[in-house]
Amino acid sequence: MKLVTIKTFTNSVDAHILKTILETEGIESFIFDENMASMYPMTVNNIFGGVKLQIAEADLELALEIIKECDSSKLTDSNGDSIMCRKCGSTDIIIDYMSYKGFFAKLRVLVSFALFMPSATSKTVCKCKKCGAEFSCGD
Repeated sequence: MKLVTIKTFTNSVDAHILKTILETEGIESFIFDENMASMYPMTVNNIFGGVKLQIAEADLELALEIIKECDSSKLTDSNGDSIMCRKCGSTDIIIDYMSYKGFFAKLRVLVSFALFMPSATSKTVCKCKKCGAEFSCGD
């Protein structure tokens, strides 16, 4: 059985969510580099290419349809309102995006590399896929 990477993630939680959805539809899937993401969360994408979700090549077409359906659903806040970009109004949003903008975010990255340990905290925001604007998801 030949495996193909269907999607990469910045964290293992999102990979497990999609793995569960695919397995509910009868598609066996496997997660790779999950441990590296847990040990080195700040560098997993740059060094290891992210957490990889792989499936059998024979299931690729069906899996892509499922992912497309999941990605097309709109994100909503706790009130049921659609989450929209504050800058351009797009609903094509990434939630829990780890932002590295600002002096203190860059300082955290440098200190974590110098001490060979993961950053104690990182700011997560929503990011617009269309214009790249970052904003708080709770606003």
